[in-house]
Amino acid sequence: IGNLGTINVAVDLFAQTAGGIVFYTSDGGIHGLVVHPAAIGASAMNWGPSIPSNFAAGTSADIYKGKKNTEDLLTQVANSKDNYPYEHETPAELCANLVSEQDGISYNDWFLPSQNELVELFKVKASVAQAGFSVPANNYWSSTEFDYSGGWVWAMNYVNFYEATNIVTTGCDRVNWAIGTLAVRQF
Repeated sequence: IGNLGTINVAVDLFAQTAGGIVFYTSDGGIHGLVVHPAAIGASAMNWGPSIPSNFAAGTSADIYKGKKNTEDLLTQVANSKDNYPYEHETPAELCANLVSEQDGISYNDWFLPSQNELVELFKVKASVAQAGFSVPANNYWSSTEFDYSGGWVWAMNYVNFYEATNIVTTGCDRVNWAIGTLAVRQF
């Protein structure tokens, strides 16, 4: 009887594994991000109502923060629904409720990517397409809240995937913008 400890296996960029396609790695491929191989939900859906900043989740734009952002946004939605009702699942809820299977393994830990995680996906979208998922031309919600102007969380950051090479990202109105959702998971 022996104890081997933890065995770390590096994963290559653009490998089809861990439920999707690897688009970002760190620590020599030991950690990284995987995009689900299809956009989820409607290609044009709004987020939901603007809410007072006291319901803000305090999200981050940083890499490896999308998972925490999504958890915090789910709490925000639960806490604000009574006063600011949502008519449908938010993009964060869609991602958190996603369950997929690849090679007989079920994955249920998807989240809405942070702004910078989406930017990283944008940078390698051509290579991700060659690996099997051509990200549809669309704008995509991030899990990063935009400036709380006037005491309200009225916008979320997005990334524009219509662009060929220019990175376009800023805030968009949660109520009036109808854009897409991509799900990501971390390994």
